[in-house]
Amino acid sequence: MVVKMRIYFQPGRHDISILEVDAQFELGRVEFPRQQYPVKTPEGETVGFVNDVTDAVQMLLDYFKEHPPQWEERGPRGYAKYSPFGMLEVQQDQLGSWFVYRDERDLLIRPDGAPAVFRTAEEARSVADAHLRHKLGTESKEGFEWLLWTEL
Repeated sequence: MVVKMRIYFQPGRHDISILEVDAQFELGRVEFPRQQYPVKTPEGETVGFVNDVTDAVQMLLDYFKEHPPQWEERGPRGYAKYSPFGMLEVQQDQLGSWFVYRDERDLLIRPDGAPAVFRTAEEARSVADAHLRHKLGTESKEGFEWLLWTEL
C-alpha cells in the first residue's frame, strides 16, 4: 500500500523539522550540515545521513518500516506508541472501558460522533494500529474517524 503524505519542511535555527501536514505531526528532523545532513527521529536518534533534505522523508519512512514502533505501558491503565503518523494512546477509564487517542484526539465512531469504546486494551490497540494512517476527520469504511481540532 502506498501512503500519500503531504510534507512540510519547517526551518529552525539549527535544523529543519519534517512535518506531516495531515497528521499534524513531526516525522523527524534534519540538522544543518557539516558535509551531509544528519537525519533524526523526533526523539533525537540518528537514522542516517543525506545529501539532499528531501531524501530524509524516505529515509525516515524506511526506518519506521524496519523498526516499527512498539506499544509501551504507561501505568496500570494506559499504553502509548510514537509513530510517524502521531502519538497513539490507549487509556482505561474508571469503569473499565478503553479509549483510543492520536495526538490527544479521540477516535470517534460514526454516525453519532461519540468516542469509540473498547472492552479490552488489546482490541483498542489493534483498532488504533489499523486506523493510524487515516487522515484526520476522514471516516474509515469501518465507521471510525479521528477527531479534528475544529470539532472541539
